[in-house]
Amino acid sequence: MRERVKALDPFERTVDHEGARVCARGRIPEDLELFLDHFPDFPVLPGVLTLEILKRTIVPPPRGVRVAGLKAVRFQSFLKPGDEWHSQSERVSAAYGQEIWKVRLDCGSVTAVSARVTLKFEGGSEAYGR
Repeated sequence: MRERVKALDPFERTVDHEGARVCARGRIPEDLELFLDHFPDFPVLPGVLTLEILKRTIVPPPRGVRVAGLKAVRFQSFLKPGDEWHSQSERVSAAYGQEIWKVRLDCGSVTAVSARVTLKFEGGSEAYGR
């Protein structure tokens, strides 16, 4: 699984001056091994990996951050090999080593997934200069 997630890392990322908004863009690799097993006749990126992309656009690895909660998750469109995506994330609140983000990942003009994500930072978000 680690290799699958690592293959999704190359993307462009822009953070506003206060770190409260993050925009990113990337492309789903066409040669991911997981597409051989994940619906070979209609290969799509698993939803959990789409959420992982969103987490990594907010806080790139290898930082000690985990998803502590998900609310209002809506998967609205598939992400397929070769699809170009762009995301917008906005920090809604931050307290006690946790941050809540409103996130959206689009493919073209279609929203693929949207959610409210709670991230938990090891050592508190202050340890990451956030």
